[in-house]
Amino acid sequence: MGKSIEVKLTPELVSRIAQEAPKKALKELVWNSCDADASKINIKYDVNELDSIERIWVEDNGHGIDYDNVENLFGNLGKSQKSYAQTSPKGRIYHGKLGQGRYKGFSLGDKITWHSKYTSNGEILEFDILCGSNDLKKFDLTTAAKSSSAETGVIVRIENVDAKKANVLLKEEEIKQDLLATFAPYLLAYKELVINYNQNILNPDDHIEKKQEKIIEYDYMQKKYYCKALIIQWNSSFERKLYICGESGVVYDEMPLNCSKAIPISTYIMSAYFDELHKSNTLTLLNPGYGEIIEKVNELINEYMREEISRTATEQIKVLKNEQVYPYEGEPKDQIDKVERQIFDILAVEINRYSPKIKSANKESKKLTYRLIKEALKSSPDNVTKILTEVFSLSKEQQDELVELLSFTTLPAIINTSKVISDRLLFLNGLENMVYDKSISKPIKERTQFHKILLNELWVFGEKYTYGVDDVSLKNVLKEYIKALGREDLIPDIPKEAIEDLTRIPDICLWQQYPNREETVENLVIELKRPSCTLSKVELDQIEDYAYKIAGNKLFPKEKTKWRFILIAKDYDEFISFKLQESNQKNQGDYYESKDGNIVISVLRWSDLILANKMKYNFLREKLSYRMEDKMQGFEYIQKKYNQYFK
Repeated sequence: MGKSIEVKLTPELVSRIAQEAPKKALKELVWNSCDADASKINIKYDVNELDSIERIWVEDNGHGIDYDNVENLFGNLGKSQKSYAQTSPKGRIYHGKLGQGRYKGFSLGDKITWHSKYTSNGEILEFDILCGSNDLKKFDLTTAAKSSSAETGVIVRIENVDAKKANVLLKEEEIKQDLLATFAPYLLAYKELVINYNQNILNPDDHIEKKQEKIIEYDYMQKKYYCKALIIQWNSSFERKLYICGESGVVYDEMPLNCSKAIPISTYIMSAYFDELHKSNTLTLLNPGYGEIIEKVNELINEYMREEISRTATEQIKVLKNEQVYPYEGEPKDQIDKVERQIFDILAVEINRYSPKIKSANKESKKLTYRLIKEALKSSPDNVTKILTEVFSLSKEQQDELVELLSFTTLPAIINTSKVISDRLLFLNGLENMVYDKSISKPIKERTQFHKILLNELWVFGEKYTYGVDDVSLKNVLKEYIKALGREDLIPDIPKEAIEDLTRIPDICLWQQYPNREETVENLVIELKRPSCTLSKVELDQIEDYAYKIAGNKLFPKEKTKWRFILIAKDYDEFISFKLQESNQKNQGDYYESKDGNIVISVLRWSDLILANKMKYNFLREKLSYRMEDKMQGFEYIQKKYNQYFK
C-alpha cells in the first residue's frame, strides 16, 4: 500500500453528498468517464444466485487518473481541475466541477475501488484508489507500477452493494431508458462515444421516432439570449422530462415534463449560457428571465403535441382505410357528409386511444364496431347521445358542453387538467399528514425529504413564482441580481465589505415569473422548518437577519424589486403569537412591512397555507365531485411520486 489522502471537510457534508438516488449516482459515474474523454464506457453488474447485485462496474478508456494529480482530485472536495478548466483535453465541455461525483457512488455500495491506468513519460502506469463508507474522508492509494495494458482508463468497482437500492438498478429497461434520455444529446454531439449498458449499446438513433430543433430568442434586461430547444419523440414509452443542457448537450439538471402522456417526448434546452452558469455554480439561481425561457419552451412543446396528435389522428384514419374497416367510401358527397366524417374521425381516434383492445381485434370485429358508430351518427343523433350517456354518463347539456370544448381543446387536455387538480388535492392532503400526523412527521428528514419534495411543488406558495435557488448564500443571490441587471462588469468590483455579512443560507428563494402592473419583480424567500418544529424567537431572529441583510445592502436593487420573507412551520410559541398580535399588519401572518412596502416578513403555520390552498381548489373539487377514500391516500400519493426520497 502507498500513501493515504485525507479530505478536509466535515463528515456530515461528505455523508450528505453520498446520499444520492441510485439512478443519479450511476449517471454521475458515467459523466466522470465522459469528462475523461472516454470513447468507450461499459456498465455491468455481477449478479449472484439470488438474483441480487453483488458488484457494479463502470469501465472507460479515458485518460485515467494521474498518480501525481490524485491528491488534487480526491483531496479537495468542492474544487477540482474541472472548476478552472473549461474543457477536457479533447475539447469536451465538463459536466462536473466540484469533485463530488466520486462520493455519490457510495449511495450504491459501501466500498469503492478506482483502478487507474494513465500515461507517464511515454509508458502506461497503474494504481488503485480505495475508500470505504466507514471513513469517507480517507482514500488509500497503492504504489503506481508499470501496466501490461496497452490502453489507459479507469475501472470503478463498487462492492457491498445495498440490496434495497440495487433493486432499482435491476429494472434494466427503466435504467436503460433513463440513461438513453439523459445522454441522448451528448451521444448525438460526440458520435465517437459508445456507452454499453449490460451488453446493450445505448444508441439514441435506434429509439428516436423523430426530433425537432428550434432556436428560442428572448430579450432580458436589454440583453439578447439564445437557446436551442431539442424535442425528441421516442418510439417507445419514455419518462417525460425537461433537461437543462450546455451548448454541447451536457445535462446539468432535469425536471418532470408536464405534458400529455399520449406522445413520449424528452425536451432539451441547450445554451452556452447554461455552461457559464454551471461553471460559476449559479445554475440554480434562476433569474426572472429564466421563467421566460421555460414559458417559450412550454409553448413550443404544446404546439408540437397539438401538431403530432393531429398528424397521428390523420395517420390512424389512413390505417383504418388501408385495413378496409373505415365505414365510409369515396369522397364526401356534401357538407353534411363531410361534417359527419369529421365527427366520426374524432370519435374513432379517441376510442382507439382509450380502448386499445380495438386495435388488436380482428378485421370483422373492427368493421362492425366502426359501422355501428357510423350508423349511430347517420341514423339518429339519439343513438350518439345514448353512446355518450351510457359509456361516459354525460347529460345532454354536458354533451353539448363537451362538443363546444373540443372545438378549441382536446379530450386528453381536459383529462390532464383534471389530473393536475386531482394531484394537487392529493398533495395537500399528504402534506397535512406529513406535518400533523406524528407517526409520519417524526421520521421525516428536513433537507433530504421534506425540503426536496416541496421544491417540486412550488405552486403551494403561489402560481406567480418560479424556482430560484435553494441552499445558496445571499452573496451569490446578489451576484446573480447584478447579472440580471446587465452589469456583470460590476461583479469583480463588489467591495468585500458589501458581501462579507451575506453568509446566511435560506432554504428556498423564488422569483416572480411575470412582472406586475408596476413592472416590479417580487422575490419570495422561504425558511422551511421540519414538520415537528415549533417556531420560537431563534427562528424569528434568523428570518429577520435575512431581511436586514438585504434591506441594508446598497447593491440589492430596491425601486423595482420587492422581497417577501416567509418563516413557516407546524406551529409557533407564545412569543411569536404575541409579536404577530402586536404587529397589526393587514394580512394574516405578516409580522413586518417596510415603509416603502418593498420588504415584508411573514410567519405562517402550515395549517394556514394548506387551508388557503384548499379554499382555492374547493370550487374545482366540488365541480369534479372529488372524493378522497382514505385519509392516508394523500401521503401514499407523495410516497409513490417521490419514492426516491423515501428509500
